[in-house]
Amino acid sequence: MPIVWEPRPRLLAMLTCGSMLFSLLGATAGHSASAQPSAPVAADPVAAHRPPPWRRLMGVMWFHRSWTRSTPLPHHLAVRALRAHDVRWRSSGGCSDRDRVDCTSFEGIRWGTIATVARLRRASGCPLTVSGGTERGHAPGPLSHRRGYKIDILPDRCADRYITRMFRYVGERGDGAELYRSPGGVVFARESGHWDITVP
Repeated sequence: MPIVWEPRPRLLAMLTCGSMLFSLLGATAGHSASAQPSAPVAADPVAAHRPPPWRRLMGVMWFHRSWTRSTPLPHHLAVRALRAHDVRWRSSGGCSDRDRVDCTSFEGIRWGTIATVARLRRASGCPLTVSGGTERGHAPGPLSHRRGYKIDILPDRCADRYITRMFRYVGERGDGAELYRSPGGVVFARESGHWDITVP
């Protein structure tokens, strides 16, 4: 039976810390906003988006500062990153075994791939559900699911509209999937049952 991961509340200790950070940030936000001119609009809303200060500060409690786009993550840390940005994930087989085609696994997925989905969620405001990661059953290649460069999300009216309007249409893939590319080089392929996202 399919499982759908639902975001769970943060730990009480983190919430307490978060409320303290809120009060500190609130005291300085107004001053900094009035003293500095507004920043220009970014060319790539996904690549340029940054989560609000309170989430960034809480994130450093468990996101290692030395991680880069190419850092491979264990499954549980990838899940925590998705959870922190209210991104769901599901498995048709109700499992996370990387060697089973009916599972959804994030074992070995690159940090840049997970971060792109998190930024897409924040920039679009759309509910996102991941349906494919590094598990067996995807096409091989240098920028493949298995190597951590790809991730699948389920189609959604809100996400479909955002991707097709915000990113440039660049033609069709060999299998007929429509391709959209962000200014940062992320490619979104609209396959029959999901969006296939490649993060170089």
